[in-house]
Amino acid sequence: MSTTPQGSTSNQDEITLGTTTTTTTTTSTVSQQEHTAINDGSDSRRHEAFDLPISKKFKSFTTLIRNGSDPTSMSSNCNTANLVEAMEHTNGEMNCNGKSENNNSQHTTTSQQMAGVFEHQTSTSSMKTPEIDEGLYSRQLYVMGREAMHQLASAHVLISGMRGLGVEIAKNIILGGAKSVIVHDCGNVEFADLSSQYYFTESNIGQNRAEVSNKHLSDLNNYVNVTFSSATVDDAFLQKHKVNVYVLTDADLEEQLKVGKHCHEHKIKFVNANTKGLFGQIFCDFGLDFEVIDTNGENPVTQIVTEISQDEAGVVFMSTDTRHGFEDGSYVTFHGVKGMTEVNEREFKISVGSGAIGCEMLKNFAMMGIGCSEEGYVYVTDMDSIEKSNLNRQFLFRSWDIGKMKSTVAAEAVKAMNSRMNIRAYVDGVLPETEHIFNDQYFEDLDGLVNALDNVKARQYIDRRCVYYQKPLVDSGTLGTKASVQVVVPFLTESYSSTNDPPDPSVPMCTLRNFPNLIEHTIEWARDNFAGLFTIPAQQAEEFMRGAKEFAERTSKNHSEYDKTEIIENVKRILGSGRPNSFSDCINWARHLFEQQFHNTIAQLLFNFPRDHVTSKGERFWSGNKRCPHVLKFDVNNPLHLDFVVAASNLLAHIYQIPQTRDRELIAEQVAKIHIPEFKPKAGVTIHENDEQMRADSDRQKNITAMRKNGQSANDIEIEQLLDRLPTPEQVVSIKIQPHEFEKDDDTNFHMDYITATANLRAENYEIQTADRSKIKRIAGNIIPAIATTTAMVTGLVCLEVYKFIQNHKKIESYRNGFVNLALPFFGFSEPVPPKRQKYLDKEFSLWDRFEVQGDMSLEAFIEYFRREHKLVPNMVSAGMSVIYSPHFMRQGSKAQDMKRKISELFETVTKSKIPPHVRSLTLDMLCDDLEGNDVEDVPYIKYTFR
Repeated sequence: MSTTPQGSTSNQDEITLGTTTTTTTTTSTVSQQEHTAINDGSDSRRHEAFDLPISKKFKSFTTLIRNGSDPTSMSSNCNTANLVEAMEHTNGEMNCNGKSENNNSQHTTTSQQMAGVFEHQTSTSSMKTPEIDEGLYSRQLYVMGREAMHQLASAHVLISGMRGLGVEIAKNIILGGAKSVIVHDCGNVEFADLSSQYYFTESNIGQNRAEVSNKHLSDLNNYVNVTFSSATVDDAFLQKHKVNVYVLTDADLEEQLKVGKHCHEHKIKFVNANTKGLFGQIFCDFGLDFEVIDTNGENPVTQIVTEISQDEAGVVFMSTDTRHGFEDGSYVTFHGVKGMTEVNEREFKISVGSGAIGCEMLKNFAMMGIGCSEEGYVYVTDMDSIEKSNLNRQFLFRSWDIGKMKSTVAAEAVKAMNSRMNIRAYVDGVLPETEHIFNDQYFEDLDGLVNALDNVKARQYIDRRCVYYQKPLVDSGTLGTKASVQVVVPFLTESYSSTNDPPDPSVPMCTLRNFPNLIEHTIEWARDNFAGLFTIPAQQAEEFMRGAKEFAERTSKNHSEYDKTEIIENVKRILGSGRPNSFSDCINWARHLFEQQFHNTIAQLLFNFPRDHVTSKGERFWSGNKRCPHVLKFDVNNPLHLDFVVAASNLLAHIYQIPQTRDRELIAEQVAKIHIPEFKPKAGVTIHENDEQMRADSDRQKNITAMRKNGQSANDIEIEQLLDRLPTPEQVVSIKIQPHEFEKDDDTNFHMDYITATANLRAENYEIQTADRSKIKRIAGNIIPAIATTTAMVTGLVCLEVYKFIQNHKKIESYRNGFVNLALPFFGFSEPVPPKRQKYLDKEFSLWDRFEVQGDMSLEAFIEYFRREHKLVPNMVSAGMSVIYSPHFMRQGSKAQDMKRKISELFETVTKSKIPPHVRSLTLDMLCDDLEGNDVEDVPYIKYTFR
């Protein structure tokens, strides 16, 4: 039996809480509280809950017990009983890795399975938890979680077989951060090994494979003890080296059975891997007690809970307009529930470029022999320099390369792998601004492109270039354990930009400003707050100091009255008399900022909307997703409060080049002496309740601005008025400022210190569960989780498609797009989608087709050319947003003269700019009729080559 609280809505999803015992029940009144179910982000896929303010009556549990369903168990006995029974007893001794034919392909999923060993096993060890270097492992940490990372950092791994497959596994496990890795092989380097083992050269032929590999692998990660061995592996060997994970590669069946049986009997995690051409095999035996808790690798689900029933199988109601996202068999945990405290902290089962990919790509190209003939070449470009966090996945880089350009170091590294490879490194991004470098000649000389980019905008630009120059493209990307590959072939497939993913859901602005209910909201607010205090105002002040009149002109033209006022106030605050002159001034400013953001603003909000405020509909204002906040009183002995002041004061000092200090005792001593006046809320202050009110107010401001402009005789009047409100150049000429550019990976710049403190203080305002620095850094920095295994795997799929377009396959069914999720695991492949076909007159065309016009023609000749050759009559010709020809808008006096002018000349006249020397052609669009005067709706664009 359950009771629906007053004021509850009908659009509520429900979840049933499973129990295994009959529970006694009580009825409790929850004072001003609702409940929120969220997931805590742990490795175990646990979900959590906390409360939201509102007064409602609930029937609650006195006890709740998880039902008896166990997590999935995995062992070698599940599906391979016959294989295990066939294994022979080895009397504790094993032979060396058996010989097998050399394989030219490499398998990388094995090391993902290795990560799974540590991600899901339950540790009963009492050993000291190793520290995690988050500067190095941050991206991997967001994929695997801390528990799995700690397990990995305690692992002793033996990898037997150092041909192409074995070295790929070793590389990924070492980058991942195992405690120790032994690379083992009894055989010597052969010439055939050079096609897949990138650490071997001709000079190594005849040397032991493990020894040669060790010299290179040991440089990958200073935290991992990497050694080699060519000795016989027996029980004594395994015990001596404390091996708890055994990876066997390229062995014959007899050896696989023997090693597998021994590992199973001695509780050693066993992974067996083999490759034969395009085929690969993996067998995993992690023991009878191995548990899979995280079944899909997805991020935890967060939801608001409004009601929990008292039934034996409790029903949880959530106020949501979308699917809640929980699944059968998931586990949830509740936090901060005040009216039903017995569910807190309890677990219930419910029913319902040359980055990482670029490095791998270049290594594969070196092994494939791409660019190794006299005519061949590989071009690599990346505008970024190497950072510490890159070293965990981008295996071509070493610690001594930090600060160097990625493309240059990568080119040198793969050149060492294959000296015959012709490779050139660029340190410029492929952007509209660099088309003088990556010009017509550059693209026309290419046979194809491979993307290794980390953002959609850059990918779409490269895609447009490939369509324009009719070049094949293979695009790929990763997100944690997920990866995708899309192949784009001229005239056969659609382009990358033909379809777009749906936009990410955005958080309403009013939720961020006044009504947050999740830690993600306070983190986003803190990130915007950082930019609004330490980046944007200083940049605007710099712009003003470079040229006051030009600054006033741009401000008057491009901004509403509200925006103009904000910009002017920013400049006056940065350059005005109130700017700090010493670090003590910075401390004083930071203390007042704390008061403004975490006390005064909240006090004003509660003044406008008291805790018992009722809406015009008679409903409680602080209900649903609105959490009623409380003010924070500054306490110098509270570490989080002092963290904020330390970070904020140092950030402000940096802007004015004032010497910074990290002396917390000094700052605490000074901040304790600062007097803060009592704040009294003001009547008449407008606080928007929702985004609709914000938009209405914004529209009103725009209308006021438009009316003021219409009432002015000239724009220069407004410019003079703006200048009157700003400091004079003479007053600011001696001021030196430097804006902050947000950098998440520098732990010395106070950026993440400030955002972490701000996000958690605002969370305290609204009684939201706080987050650790690592989570806040991931969200604020928009960090894409990544691990080396996914990267290595997806580049293998890319290279298969590269083989195909190099071989000039002409059938669309020869190509494959791919999507992979190693956490499930799931491998899906599909035939690419053909391009959309359109038609004009009796001719079909797609995005790959265009009109080709050679030579610089007069406008008159251009029109006659299309009339004669294509039976089309242009009635408008444009280049981008500039109209070159439109008979309805041409001045009659100059029409005859314009018809005689060249298209390129008209382009320069209309755009008021010279065509750069590197540009040989223009992209033109036209509207046209047929010869009978009928409108022709869609026609291809025009490539107009005038040079």
